[in-house]
Formats: sequence, C-alpha cells, structure tokens
Amino acid sequence: MIKDQIVKGNLTEFQKQYNFNNFSEDDAFEHFANFLIFQKFNSEIFEDIDYLNKINLDDGQNFGIDGIGFLMNNTFVFNEENINSFKETSQKYPSINADIVFTQAKTSPKFDSGEILKFITASKEFLSDKELIQQNEDIEIFKKLKSAFLSYETLTCVNKSNGPNCHLYFISTGKNLNDPTIEHLIKSQETEISNQFPIFKNVKINLIGRDELIKFYLEYQNQVETTIEFKERVDLGEIEGVGKAFLGYVRASEYLKLITDEQGNFRRNIFYENVRDFKGENNKVNSDISDTLNNKDFKDKFVLLNNGVTIVAREVDTNFQGGVIKINNYQIVNGCQTSNVIYLNKDQITSDVVIPLKLIECSDNDITSEITKGTNNQNPVPEEAFVALEKFPKLLQGFFSSLSNTAPERIYYERRSKEYDFINPPINQSRIFHLHKLIRATIAMFLNQPHSCHRYAGELYNSTKSSILGQDKKLFTESQSPFPYYTACYLWYVLENLFNTGKVYKRYKPYKFHLMYCIKILSEKGKLIGFDRLNETEKYCRIILNNIWDEKKIEKYIVISCSAIELTIDNTKNISYGLKPRSVDFTKELHQQIMKKKNAL
Repeated sequence: MIKDQIVKGNLTEFQKQYNFNNFSEDDAFEHFANFLIFQKFNSEIFEDIDYLNKINLDDGQNFGIDGIGFLMNNTFVFNEENINSFKETSQKYPSINADIVFTQAKTSPKFDSGEILKFITASKEFLSDKELIQQNEDIEIFKKLKSAFLSYETLTCVNKSNGPNCHLYFISTGKNLNDPTIEHLIKSQETEISNQFPIFKNVKINLIGRDELIKFYLEYQNQVETTIEFKERVDLGEIEGVGKAFLGYVRASEYLKLITDEQGNFRRNIFYENVRDFKGENNKVNSDISDTLNNKDFKDKFVLLNNGVTIVAREVDTNFQGGVIKINNYQIVNGCQTSNVIYLNKDQITSDVVIPLKLIECSDNDITSEITKGTNNQNPVPEEAFVALEKFPKLLQGFFSSLSNTAPERIYYERRSKEYDFINPPINQSRIFHLHKLIRATIAMFLNQPHSCHRYAGELYNSTKSSILGQDKKLFTESQSPFPYYTACYLWYVLENLFNTGKVYKRYKPYKFHLMYCIKILSEKGKLIGFDRLNETEKYCRIILNNIWDEKKIEKYIVISCSAIELTIDNTKNISYGLKPRSVDFTKELHQQIMKKKNAL
C-alpha cells in the first residue's frame, strides 16, 4: 500500500485522467511509473494510451520486469516494420538514437537490495540469447524485437556517438537514501552489464524514489521551471499577444541548465513534438557544431557561427538581480540540433562558449504556432510537422467544440501539444484527440485501412492518397468536411470507455481499429463519395453518429463486429496471431464476414 499522500494523490489523479480507476493499486502504480519514466524521453510518446499495455511485460507473472520499451529517436518501436521505417531515413548517415528501457515498480516505501538485484538479473537474462525460465508468449515477442533492434543492419544506422543505450529504472515510493551498499551494487552491476553487453555505449541503473516521482509528475503537467543567468539581453518591447520578449546570448554552461534535469539527463520532452528529432553528430551541420566546440581557437566564435535557439515559455520572471531569470513551462521550438550537440559535448564547454538566444513569453497558441513555423521553415522538416499550424485544423478544433454541444459526451481536438493542460477542472485525457490519433482513426474508419494503423502517423500521412479525401487526395485540406474526422474520433472515445469499463473484452484491444471499420460498415447508408462533397458527407456521417450516440445500438454493433472478428481469426489460420491485426488479407476476410452479418440484419 502507498503511504505517501502526495504520491498517492498523484496516482489517483493519473487514474482519473486515463480511466484506470478499475485497476488495483499495484497495477495502477506500474502504469503510472512507466508513464512517468517514458514521457521523460518524449512528452508525446504515449500518443495512444494503449502503448502502456504494449510495454507491460510482467502482467502479474513475477518475472522481475514490469515494462520494456524499445525506443528509436525517443519513439516506441513495436515491430520490425517500425524499425525499418527508421532505418530507411538513416541511409545517408547513422542518425538513429536507440534506447532499451527496463522498469520495475514497487509500492513499497523502501529500496530493497534483493528486489533491485532480482530486477537487474531479469534484465540481463532478457538481453542474453538464452531462453528464460518463465518465458511466455509476450516475452518471446519482445525477445524477437530485441534481436531486430540490436541486429547488425540496425546498428549500422545508429548514431554511434549517442548509443545504443541501456537504461534500468527501479521505482519505489520511498526516499532514495543513497545507501552505500546499494550504491556499490548499482555501480558493480552497471560495469558487469557493460562488460557482458559491449554493444551498449552507455548503461545506467536508476533508482527513482518518492521525490523523483513527484518531480516527474510536475514535469508531465508541463510545470518545468529553471533559473539561469541571462545578462546579455535586449528587451524587444511591447508586442501584441506576447508578454516579455528578449534577444541576446547566454553562456553555454547556463543553457545546459535548461536542457538537463537534476540528474544531468537530457530533457528530451521540451522540444516541440514534430521537429525534435536529432540528426546525429555525423550530420554535416552537427559535425561542424561539434568541431567548433572542440576547437579551442574557435570556441569563442561559436556565437557567430550558430543560428541560435528560440524558447517559448508561459512565464518569464525577471524580478531577480544580476541578470538572473526564472523560466516556467517552456518549450524549445527551434534549436534541437544545437541543444543535442551541446549536451553531447558538455565536457568541452568553457566560459567563452555563448549561444544566441531568443526568449518569448507567450500563452497564445496561435502566436506560438507561428513562431514555431517561422523559426523552422528554413530546415527540412517532415510535411506533417506543420499540419497542426494550418487553417483547416483550426477550423476543425472549433467544429469539435461546436458539435460537442449536441453530442452525449464532449470530445476535444488539440492542435498543439498540451494546450488543454491548464484547463480547470482538468479534461479527461480520453476526450482529447491530437493529430496522430486523428490520422489513425480516420484512415482506419473511412479509408478502410485498419491494418495500417500500426505504422507511424507521419508515415501514414505522407503515404496516404485517396479519392475518398477529395480532389487533393490528402488529409486535412480546406475543401473537406470536418464530419469524418469528428465521427472517427468519437467512435474511438466510445470504444475506449467500453474497454476500460470491461464491457468489451480486452482480447479485442489489438483489433480496435478493425472494430471502428466494422461499425462504420454496419452503420452506413450508401457509400461515402468524397470528403469534399460537404452536404453528402454530413448526411452520411450523421447517420453513423446517431448510431454511435445510441448506447443500445452501438453495443449491438460491437457484439456483431466482435463475432465477425472471431470468424475472421478462425478463417485466417495461415496468418500468425500476432500479425493478424497488421494483415491486409485479414481485413479483406473481415470485410466479407461483416458484410454477411450486415446483410442478415
């Protein structure tokens, strides 16, 4: 039982936000701990909360590990197709950051050396090639993924200056008292893992206690606060829609305080979600930055050679002496490459290295979007990165708000990361839909591709072209009706609630997108011609929405859809069970089964 009231309160809030109220305290704490640990790598890593279940390994089996995450560029990879997607983008130079993360969470208010050693031993056994004593189907899947993740072909694409890395996190609700015995155990085991698995550039075993959990939870709520010395700055005066704004330069040693946490780890989660990928030190621009930092004759010229960094913060407090400022709830919207290279070369930083800095206090999401767009458009950025900043998503956000007034439940479209975090009372996270969820939901339901939704949303966006979308054949264009996007998201919301309350068996969770596809077929009258046929599209979607909003009818359609999925599973024995949700042949068979059931209604 958790005794610390703050940790217990944070856990309760987390359970309410993500609909884990029916979990036992131990299970909820495992999910809570995994959520906090992995969002430190990337604040948007759980773009689908189902990922928490996907990284869960133990499932009550007492294996010794609660969670395993394979990360590439701070993003989960769950299969070889995900890995191959990253490899394809790293053909010119090794640019992938690769991390394997193990977690074990205990509600006990102490750090037990025996439990810690059990966790470390289980992690080492997993990394080895030998078969585990308690090896189940989930562990076999993770072991196969590990083989692909650490294969020679994959490692040739990894940025050697920054990985691959192995992280172990043992989490407790007690205080980390820096016990010399446990510290010695940690150090010796780090050395042993490094020697046993020399493939890893860095091995780190972390003990996370009560204080760290509380701090991580505040950071998850975007309550990041850092104080630095920023003497050399010019006040840009009054700018409409902006609080304070400064242009100047800051010592690199001070800048490091902004991009590292109290443990000295790189704050990956303060970089705007779509433009944060580090291109690696072998990238021409980044290698030049690194060379400058390592050349004693050019260090003092860094400020002349670098384009600088742009930071947008909700609050900038200048009520201090000596040029000291406090920056609260900030994001670095431009300067990801500079920040990564400075962090990797932090041991070479001297007092003569200074960085151009633009610091803006702003809480207006539209202005922040324009700043992000304006400061990044000179660099090659994925096309989908700026979708949220365009006109149609803004109209879509207003449409969600308007239509929710007549719907049984309210859902929200979030154009910019965490823009609803400061709403009181807090909005349940299951009601909030961002770009990546929107892409998956729409493609599964209206473009008839539930089997494609395991792919990355950006990859889906760039590869999806369909006449159903209208003349441009692209998602999110101004000529389109917002109804399909809203309808797909609302059905996602309904299904998640039914899964969380146990009304739909968890067995069907891997087929969530197939359920959306089936329910659309059962509900539709006629066919959808194109998103740009506004009146026809609205009429088509309203019929589906009315069925989704009808509690009895949607439950009936889910029962029929689950039955069709079961028949499809039986009829596709040639496809391995784990690959069925990703198989186009499975979708084709499912289409036949659901049409038979629709015709029989």
